[in-house]
Formats: sequence, structure tokens, C-alpha cells
Amino acid sequence: MFIQIFAFSIIALLLANIVIPNRERTWVKVLNVVLGIVVVASAVAVIAVFFVDVEAVLSNLFSDMGFVTPADAAQRIVDSVMDGI
Repeated sequence: MFIQIFAFSIIALLLANIVIPNRERTWVKVLNVVLGIVVVASAVAVIAVFFVDVEAVLSNLFSDMGFVTPADAAQRIVDSVMDGI
């Protein structure tokens, strides 16, 4: 979904700068800023989702191999605290 937002916002940004003849108007500048923010935010979301997926896959792989991952260690700490309460 974020990839689609990223692609559509880039297309809208390009079209806004090509189609609109008078770029000095205030609303065109605001449109460029808003579309630029959407492009950056969606790009960050795409990258973050990719790294979260990679981290989940590596975590599952390491836990299957017998290594203790940070998520497993954190869960063990939470479990021990909850058992003590």
C-alpha cells in the first residue's frame, strides 16, 4: 500500500510541476510541499516495512537455529516479571 502511495504521489508531483503553467502561485507551492512530504513519508514507510519484515524473518531463522534473539530475551524478561507479580 505504501508503495502505491509513493508511486502516485511522485506522479502527482511531476504532473503538478509539468501541467500547471504558473508555478509562482501560493497554492502551487503548498501543493508541492504537501506532495513532497507525502513522497518522503511514504518512502520512509516502505523502507521501515522492509526492515521490519527482514528482522522478523531473521529472528525466526535465528530462533529456529537455537540463538537467543533480542525479541526472545525481551519476552523472557517480561515473562519472568509477570510471573513474579
